[in-house]
Amino acid sequence: AERGVTSSGGRTRRQYEMRLRQQACLLALFLLRKPTSLGSHLGDLSLVASQSQPQAAAQIGVLREVYDRWEHDETVPPIGFWKRLIAFLGYYPVPQNGGRTADLVLMARRVQELRQYALGRKLGVIAKTVRLWEHRLAEPDPDQLKRLRELAGGIPTS
Repeated sequence: AERGVTSSGGRTRRQYEMRLRQQACLLALFLLRKPTSLGSHLGDLSLVASQSQPQAAAQIGVLREVYDRWEHDETVPPIGFWKRLIAFLGYYPVPQNGGRTADLVLMARRVQELRQYALGRKLGVIAKTVRLWEHRLAEPDPDQLKRLRELAGGIPTS
């Protein structure tokens, strides 16, 4: 292969191969590193996919500034954006901390995009009870726990 020969993007073969090596290295780093927050998941995916913040934000349907705050863990997305985030990432990005009930409750709310009141209605409890579960001040009974798992189920986790 000649060094000066350009490929279909106007790049030389050498530039193209270097770009492929860079992407392979980023992918290896992504796979070896264990992201610990939503922001680190978003940032890693942007690197691996070679996507800019405006492109990622547009794909999710938010302003770039909002996406930037999420990527830097300055704010947490409202309940209404979690389905889009999960679809964008391809999995639920928050670690489950050993299967704690509080994490399961929050995951069910995010996956279903439900406020505490709406989740409580589905489970036959009031919103205050859901809030107590999320803050680890109370535990659901076995039937409610089973229903929570069903509501949160089917979504791959990080």
